[in-house]
Amino acid sequence: MYTVNYQYELNIDFTTFLNNSQAQNFIETVSSIVGIDPDDHYLSFIKQGSTIVGGTLSAASLSSANSIQSVLGITIPGFTVLSTSSSVYYGKGPYVP
Repeated sequence: MYTVNYQYELNIDFTTFLNNSQAQNFIETVSSIVGIDPDDHYLSFIKQGSTIVGGTLSAASLSSANSIQSVLGITIPGFTVLSTSSSVYYGKGPYVP
């Protein structure tokens, strides 16, 4: 099983992100963009400051993981993205070809 770990820095107030269902909206929007079931998408952390959100998306194959990773570099409708990064993992470690 492959996973794609990502981190987004968003221009949204931390409290607003948590209190107004924005976290769930973020999960559903990102899942829709990359074409996976929201049940295979988990938020790993949410940090204050510029709200930083980290998550994990599951993928059945390396090609799916790479496709997900390439889509994660785009904007997320409804959110102002300040920066983003992502990595593909196989098992517990980074995938190294």
